[in-house]
Amino acid sequence: AACRRGRECIIRALVRQHGTGHVITAGVLQPGLPQIQTGVSIPELYFKAIYFPEANVMKAFLIENRAYPKDVYYSDFLVSVDEIEALTGYDFFEDLPDPLEGHLEATLFRE
Repeated sequence: AACRRGRECIIRALVRQHGTGHVITAGVLQPGLPQIQTGVSIPELYFKAIYFPEANVMKAFLIENRAYPKDVYYSDFLVSVDEIEALTGYDFFEDLPDPLEGHLEATLFRE
């Protein structure tokens, strides 16, 4: 099947490059966000944190919730997993051995 959604295509490409990926995607929630009629908050930011165990690589993206022109690259939003954890208060990959978790979450994997 053809990949028709930009972010979905990027994740598929990363999986082809690094192997199996464990993906966490969510909005960054905080008090006072605007809400739709049903009371669901509309986050200003959302993130993806991805662990590729076969390659010992983590990728993380922090993205403002708005429309972007087609010439904006997903890599423009690359951050460390540590940055997202600091922003959200979550510890995403806590089951990894601490030395490995600490190294991977602090590293900004650009390739």
